[in-house]
Amino acid sequence: MTAGNDGATGLGNLDYTVAQAGKLGLKLVIPFTGNWGDFGGEDQYVAWAGGSYHDDFYTNATIKAWYKAWISHLLNHVNSITGVAYRPSDSKVTSVQHTGTDAETAPRRDEAWPRPRRTRATNGPRPDATDARGATR
Repeated sequence: MTAGNDGATGLGNLDYTVAQAGKLGLKLVIPFTGNWGDFGGEDQYVAWAGGSYHDDFYTNATIKAWYKAWISHLLNHVNSITGVAYRPSDSKVTSVQHTGTDAETAPRRDEAWPRPRRTRATNGPRPDATDARGATR
């Protein structure tokens, strides 16, 4: 698996957006991934790895390595228009990065860990999931 699409249909689009934001004096917060599968997100990593559960994103060593590689790739990517890397230390536009949007895996105090959740990738909770009382969900 490669870290990303650096071409015109991938990071080239983001390069244009970052360049335009810089011209307008805007700052951008760029999420590295998202919680919801509508745009790929964490569930896409799970699918690429052949996993079944959303929480695999946080526990599968291969997925974690891919995600770390993506973050490194993105931060070290040099904008094809401005010639500036996306690292906050280099860019005046991408001053903050967001590790994930709407991350939803931390359990409430009354829940067992890991908390199951229904997603397109899982189509249901983990079969072994129980609540804090030990009842199967």
